[in-house]
Amino acid sequence: PGLLLGALALSVVAWGAEGVGFWLVVRAYAPDAGLLAALFNYTGSTVVGSLSMLPGGLGAAEGSMAALLHAQGLDTADANLVTLVVRGATLWFAVGLGLLALPFVVRWLARRR
Repeated sequence: PGLLLGALALSVVAWGAEGVGFWLVVRAYAPDAGLLAALFNYTGSTVVGSLSMLPGGLGAAEGSMAALLHAQGLDTADANLVTLVVRGATLWFAVGLGLLALPFVVRWLARRR
């Protein structure tokens, strides 16, 4: 139970940091944006992406994020730009790191045989 609680605590902190990061990006285009609305948008979009069962929630997460941002007052262009910046930082950065690490991991695994 201790290990599980520690992992849960780290997960809450990490996801909270992503939500706050999302809010900071949104505030660049809507300075009066509220933290709770941004957290609702980010978590809701993440859940929609997860429920889509698509890798990384592709399309579903972005569509719902942009739609919620637009519903919260951002114009379509700004909502799309915020969505691209946030998804680029949260999903595609990690995908890029994984692709860079892949050849090293493959070589390391081949040497272990």
